[in-house]
Amino acid sequence: MVDETPFVFVCQIDLSEISIDDKFEWLPDKGTIFFFVAPSTCDETAPELFRVIHSFDSTDHQHPLPVGGAPPYPRFDLTFESDFTYDLEFSASALQHDDQVEFDKWAYEVNAARKSHTKWQLDGWPCDLQSNKDMPRICEMRYRNLTDNDHGVLKSQNFSNSLADWVFIGRVHRTGLDSPWAYYHCGYFWVRKSDAKRGDFSKAMFFTQSD
Repeated sequence: MVDETPFVFVCQIDLSEISIDDKFEWLPDKGTIFFFVAPSTCDETAPELFRVIHSFDSTDHQHPLPVGGAPPYPRFDLTFESDFTYDLEFSASALQHDDQVEFDKWAYEVNAARKSHTKWQLDGWPCDLQSNKDMPRICEMRYRNLTDNDHGVLKSQNFSNSLADWVFIGRVHRTGLDSPWAYYHCGYFWVRKSDAKRGDFSKAMFFTQSD
């Protein structure tokens, strides 16, 4: 790594698997999205806590620098031991209690077989935080560094219009993270669709949820 932050690879999305699905048109057509966390702090607002990186060539383990400027995030050497992706059709029937039970059973069997706790989800598998209608508002407030006292901005049409741009993209389970993450149930990644379409995940948001 270029910096000294001990980022841990937790999950990835192979975009070739989902590019044929129109509901994911806000993602790049090619490449791989890598998710990292740094389990050295419980402050989920800290920018050094996580990274989301899009790479067109996963065999080139150094993310390319943008033309004519400094990178919006540090460069990384991408190293990991194992990975897998979920069947998107299997997760498409989410938002039902039975689905959650089935998913938990399936994930446990996969983890036991693969000796891996890496998980990710895309538009699937419900939880309180994911289904929280306030999450786009929370994302936009954090993005703009706003508080509940910024009444004028929060009530503006510009702020309201920005909420539709936020979308949930992935979840990582606590078993894929080291201490102090054991205190949390899951970590959730949110991105702006307008950024994601360009392959820019430097402004992604990360939230934790306890049991």
